[in-house]
Amino acid sequence: MFRVLEKSPENKFTIGKILKFVIIILNVFILLFSLASVFHRFHQYQKDFVTQWIGGFYLFFVLVKVIHYIFFQQKKGKFIGDLIFKDNEIEVLDKIYPLESISKIRIKGNDIKGDFQGFVSQGTKNELIINLLNGNSINYNFEQTSDNRLKDTLVLKKYVDAGKLGQVNYESIIENKNYY
Repeated sequence: MFRVLEKSPENKFTIGKILKFVIIILNVFILLFSLASVFHRFHQYQKDFVTQWIGGFYLFFVLVKVIHYIFFQQKKGKFIGDLIFKDNEIEVLDKIYPLESISKIRIKGNDIKGDFQGFVSQGTKNELIINLLNGNSINYNFEQTSDNRLKDTLVLKKYVDAGKLGQVNYESIIENKNYY
């Protein structure tokens, strides 16, 4: 059983996006200033002064971006229910999807809380995509932990045998590789 997250709306402006924008602007400014210093003769003092200030700002914002990414990245959404893989059905948020009504299952992720790859996102960047026979596609985000991994879910092999889960997707899950 895995915990399912609600989809959170994407924020247009986040601290991470603002820091990334500032770093890009500083990169452009450094590039333009370097080109200008090649073609125009600046006094050595002005060139060193500007280079030191811009370099200092650049290093400061890169450091802030790294600290923000490592320590302040939050999981997106809150837990709203459970995902249960059963022998002949998948139960998500009290909705039951029988295998007979599913054309394909795809699992994206390998984000495991408690492992290195789940350090920042806390294991919540995993996605289950269910394609139904009626043409609808349903996506759910769920959490994996080091104690509760997809590769330990034995019923997934039955989904492969039934032709619902792709063999390559299954092998990537079992080998604990990035699966898409």
